[in-house]
Amino acid sequence: MRFTTLMTHFFRLYETQYHLHLNEAIPAELWEGSVRTLKYGLQFKGRKEFWKLSKRLFSPVFVEFVDSEIVLPDP
Repeated sequence: MRFTTLMTHFFRLYETQYHLHLNEAIPAELWEGSVRTLKYGLQFKGRKEFWKLSKRLFSPVFVEFVDSEIVLPDP
Protein backbone atom coordinates (compact mmCIF):
# COMPACT_ATOMS: atom_id res chain seq x y z
CA MET A 1 0.00 0.00 0.00
CA ARG A 2 2.78 2.45 0.86
CA PHE A 3 4.60 1.77 -2.41
CA THR A 4 1.43 2.37 -4.42
CA THR A 5 0.69 5.61 -2.57
CA LEU A 6 4.25 6.84 -3.03
CA MET A 7 4.32 5.98 -6.73
CA THR A 8 0.93 7.61 -7.30
CA HIS A 9 2.22 10.83 -5.77
CA PHE A 10 5.45 10.70 -7.76
CA PHE A 11 3.64 10.12 -11.04
CA ARG A 12 1.16 12.88 -10.20
CA LEU A 13 4.13 15.25 -9.77
CA TYR A 14 5.56 14.15 -13.12
CA GLU A 15 2.16 14.60 -14.73
CA THR A 16 1.88 18.12 -13.33
CA GLN A 17 5.35 18.98 -14.60
CA TYR A 18 4.44 17.53 -17.99
CA HIS A 19 1.43 19.82 -18.30
CA LEU A 20 3.48 22.79 -17.09
CA HIS A 21 6.05 21.92 -19.76
CA LEU A 22 3.36 21.81 -22.46
CA ASN A 23 2.28 25.30 -21.41
CA GLU A 24 5.89 26.52 -21.26
CA ALA A 25 5.42 27.35 -17.58
CA ILE A 26 8.62 25.71 -16.32
CA PRO A 27 12.21 25.94 -17.57
CA ALA A 28 13.24 23.32 -20.13
CA GLU A 29 16.12 22.23 -17.90
CA LEU A 30 13.71 21.31 -15.10
CA TRP A 31 11.55 19.26 -17.43
CA GLU A 32 14.55 17.53 -19.02
CA GLY A 33 15.79 16.51 -15.57
CA SER A 34 12.37 15.09 -14.73
CA VAL A 35 12.32 13.11 -17.99
CA ARG A 36 15.72 11.60 -17.17
CA THR A 37 14.54 10.68 -13.67
CA LEU A 38 11.32 9.17 -15.00
CA LYS A 39 13.24 7.08 -17.57
CA TYR A 40 15.65 5.90 -14.89
CA GLY A 41 12.86 4.97 -12.47
CA LEU A 42 10.86 3.04 -15.03
CA GLN A 43 13.77 0.69 -15.61
CA PHE A 44 12.85 -1.02 -12.33
CA LYS A 45 10.36 -3.86 -12.42
CA GLY A 46 8.18 -2.63 -9.54
CA ARG A 47 7.77 0.86 -10.95
CA LYS A 48 7.11 -0.45 -14.44
CA GLU A 49 4.47 -2.82 -13.05
CA PHE A 50 2.90 0.04 -11.08
CA TRP A 51 2.66 2.09 -14.28
CA LYS A 52 1.02 -0.75 -16.21
CA LEU A 53 -1.60 -1.25 -13.50
CA SER A 54 -2.21 2.39 -12.56
CA LYS A 55 -1.82 4.54 -15.66
CA ARG A 56 -5.60 4.84 -15.95
CA LEU A 57 -5.39 7.27 -13.01
CA PHE A 58 -3.59 9.86 -15.12
CA SER A 59 -4.51 12.12 -18.02
CA PRO A 60 -4.61 10.47 -21.45
CA VAL A 61 -2.04 12.87 -22.89
CA PHE A 62 0.41 12.08 -20.07
CA VAL A 63 -0.18 8.34 -20.46
CA GLU A 64 0.52 8.64 -24.19
CA PHE A 65 3.74 10.55 -23.48
CA VAL A 66 5.00 8.02 -20.93
CA ASP A 67 4.05 5.01 -23.04
CA SER A 68 5.61 6.37 -26.22
CA GLU A 69 8.63 8.30 -24.92
CA ILE A 70 9.57 6.91 -21.50
CA VAL A 71 8.72 3.24 -20.98
CA LEU A 72 11.49 1.00 -22.20
CA PRO A 73 10.59 -2.44 -23.54
CA ASP A 74 11.45 -5.44 -21.37
CA PRO A 75 14.78 -7.03 -22.39
